[in-house]
Amino acid sequence: MNKPITILLPALLLVSCAKQHLVNGDKAYERMAYAKATHHYERALVKIDDRAAMLRTADAFQQQRNAARAAEWYARAGQLAPLTGDDALRHGQVLGALGRHDEAAAMYERVLAERPDDALAQGLLTGIREREQFFVDTTLFTVTPLRVDGMAGIFAATPYQGGILFAGEKAATGGRENPWTGNSFLDLYTATPSGEDAWSAPAPLPGEVNGRFHDGPAVLAPDGRELYFTRSDYYKFRLNKDDGAVSHLKLFRAELGTDGSWGNIHQFA
Repeated sequence: MNKPITILLPALLLVSCAKQHLVNGDKAYERMAYAKATHHYERALVKIDDRAAMLRTADAFQQQRNAARAAEWYARAGQLAPLTGDDALRHGQVLGALGRHDEAAAMYERVLAERPDDALAQGLLTGIREREQFFVDTTLFTVTPLRVDGMAGIFAATPYQGGILFAGEKAATGGRENPWTGNSFLDLYTATPSGEDAWSAPAPLPGEVNGRFHDGPAVLAPDGRELYFTRSDYYKFRLNKDDGAVSHLKLFRAELGTDGSWGNIHQFA
């Protein structure tokens, strides 16, 4: 007589566990801890089908610049009900990032059928339709992707002392993790050419610019002796936040010392 109850209990426990993962995923998503959000959502979605959670999973992966995983979850949500509005627009963006231009165009056309005046969707669709024009006369230039080993992501490169200066992130170590991506917080690094299509290992910018939270991107003054960079608004170990619990980036200036390191940092008013 008790056998059906015995069989049912594990299933109820699994559903309860999945719902708790949904709750944890929503909490992480709301505070923009996207790496944790995707972890919890994917654990939950193994056991239950929740379209809203699928869409949040897709967006969270997109925020982490993981277009492939984002596209997977937009597609899964689209199987339950067609994507519309902003969801279709974001799906189109990740499809475009993956080089799936025809599929992306179909998403933008869907958005424009609903919202004919959507300037972003129209611009993205026009870009796809006219993309072949960008390949005309490409023999004038040779573009080679830059590979810098040891980095999870880099951007905003600028010329620096015979090499480049860039903002980058690595795999998180020592418990210091950017909740947005699960990698390290951004710092400023340098690299120099070390041969044909090869670059030196990235080195942190010497001095006091790289701190506890986000630092960069940056630009140099024309004389190369002043550095202007963005940094998270923090004091010592405390991250300053506004009334909405959001920490804003601030603009700073650093000066090049005689020893080649950057210091004397001042925040712009």
